[in-house]
Amino acid sequence: QEVAALVPLMTDDELAAALALVQEALPTLKSVNELTNVVVVCNDRYASLDLERIFAGYRSFEATPLVNKIDVAVNEKVACEAWGLTPAGTDLAEPVVSSLPILVSSGSMDGETPVEWSEAAAAGLEKAFMVTFTYAQHGASTQFECGPAVTNAFFMYPERMPDTACADELRERFPWVLPETAP
Repeated sequence: QEVAALVPLMTDDELAAALALVQEALPTLKSVNELTNVVVVCNDRYASLDLERIFAGYRSFEATPLVNKIDVAVNEKVACEAWGLTPAGTDLAEPVVSSLPILVSSGSMDGETPVEWSEAAAAGLEKAFMVTFTYAQHGASTQFECGPAVTNAFFMYPERMPDTACADELRERFPWVLPETAP
């Protein structure tokens, strides 16, 4: 948002120079982001990359043709092994337990981290504030105007639940959305 506020103040030449700089740095930033993700996944979740268990879980789905992300677990496991990031004897981390105020957000259309996982994460958090953003995908707290507004309000006043009325605003604007509990 801060960068966007600067754009009207810049000349055409300054805009062109800034765009060229961003375009030049983008491949490096993407690579760093991908490598950072591999390191985090390998150190944090390598024990959960049991492909036999994962595929057995996929096969148990009622609508197996709808499973479209099987490559993620395989790619993560291969990447960890290729980089030598295979922590021996690691177990899955115990769920986090905390009495600190924590905002747990999810998107109703998140294909990577389902709402149920956010709810499970919030279970051991004594002062968890849970919000689900309608129509938001992965990274819901950064999407639309609502996600950042709720997140910023939480950071300013972490001891109380922020106003989340905007999280359902899209549902009101687009009435074709299925209700929370379908018959």
